[in-house]
Amino acid sequence: EGTFYLWTENQIREVLPTGVADQFIERFQVTKAGNFAGKSILHLTPGAQLPDDNDPLVQKLRTIREGQRTRPHRDEKILTGWNGLMIAALARLSANHEHPAALQAAQRAHDFIATNLVDGSGRLLRRFFHGEAGIPAFLEDYASLAWGCLELYLSGFTTASLRAAVHWTEQLLVLFDDGAGSFYDTATDTEVVITRNRSLQDGALPAGISIAAGVLIRLGRLTGRTDLEERGITLLEQHAGLYSRFPSAYAQALLAVDELLGPGVEATIVCGRNRNEAARMLQVLRGQELPRVLILWKGTQNAELDRLAPRQRGQMALNGLSTVYLCSGRRCLEPTTDIDQLDGHLNSLNKDDLRA
Repeated sequence: EGTFYLWTENQIREVLPTGVADQFIERFQVTKAGNFAGKSILHLTPGAQLPDDNDPLVQKLRTIREGQRTRPHRDEKILTGWNGLMIAALARLSANHEHPAALQAAQRAHDFIATNLVDGSGRLLRRFFHGEAGIPAFLEDYASLAWGCLELYLSGFTTASLRAAVHWTEQLLVLFDDGAGSFYDTATDTEVVITRNRSLQDGALPAGISIAAGVLIRLGRLTGRTDLEERGITLLEQHAGLYSRFPSAYAQALLAVDELLGPGVEATIVCGRNRNEAARMLQVLRGQELPRVLILWKGTQNAELDRLAPRQRGQMALNGLSTVYLCSGRRCLEPTTDIDQLDGHLNSLNKDDLRA
């Protein structure tokens, strides 16, 4: 497949004038020996400028490539699990770097899955291809989508995203539980197989069990659902021996362990009369660049949030002012309506440890 993209020095010289060919060969580091199977993958010399797509040299080489070579086949199936991972990444990018386009892309991907990869009974499906969805979703699909929904909430604070994260997580617990504290890859409602496998190692893609552990712990702490957090702890305990003996094979699982054991902060921003103040408080929390800060956003309509996140029940805007509630472990600080005091609170929670 890769030969579609490869060039030799002679091929470049055959189609470009001598002087121009010399410049192109130097610019894209084309050599007689090549850098892949005797041919060269074009890549810019450090410091060189990337040519515009309308550059006539680029157009000429592209025309030759399209006319004389067979383009590799493209896998066009859409997988729920892979999209869940991308949704999580895009949402985290948006939250950390104020990138609204990334959040919009993440939301569009989520909406596509919700529209096209959920059947009439509410069962999540794994694959969409040429207008047709099928295959009951596996553990990795449920866990990855729940992770994506969790990150969507932490980026955009829409109650629907939190509701979806809780929903898919609860469904995961029902469908994949092995009865001994861990999960199977396949669900209880699918065809009967000789043995139900359990994938544990994190390779090019993280294992569903590893993703599930992180989601259970973070979602449990965000919402105050101790049942979810304890389920995540049990899951990690089931396989802790493997993690300690072969840590390089369980990178995603160790991220969940780090989430569990490392110091973290749970924050609730309660919007008051001045929503801009609440937005400034969010900037302060995010500006610390602390990896384990979980933020709930509490607006004026709280009925569903009270159900989804019992942690924030009773937390109110003090004197009508936007208010931040901070807790770390078993320690909770006095709620504050003052930006400077919020910054001081974060310092008192030992920022250096939180960054570790």
